[in-house]
Amino acid sequence: LLTEEMGDITYEIAKERWERVAVMSDDAVRRAMKLAFQRLKIVLEPSGAIALAAALEGGLDLKGKTVAIIASGGNVDVETFVKALAS
Repeated sequence: LLTEEMGDITYEIAKERWERVAVMSDDAVRRAMKLAFQRLKIVLEPSGAIALAAALEGGLDLKGKTVAIIASGGNVDVETFVKALAS
């Protein structure tokens, strides 16, 4: 992602509402983008693939839970998408 940390206002809002945060590496996000394309036939931009990456990489405790993931955005440049597919 272009932004590696949230701004002060976003942080203040988030800390009041979120129970926990999972941090994902760029490689994990690329793997999620690749999986979404190969298995689901959808193109995700990096920010839209973070939740999927967290679920796939074990960043969230999901065992025995019903899970819905919002995976969004096809607004990804060709170079970034090709790099994700090559990972």
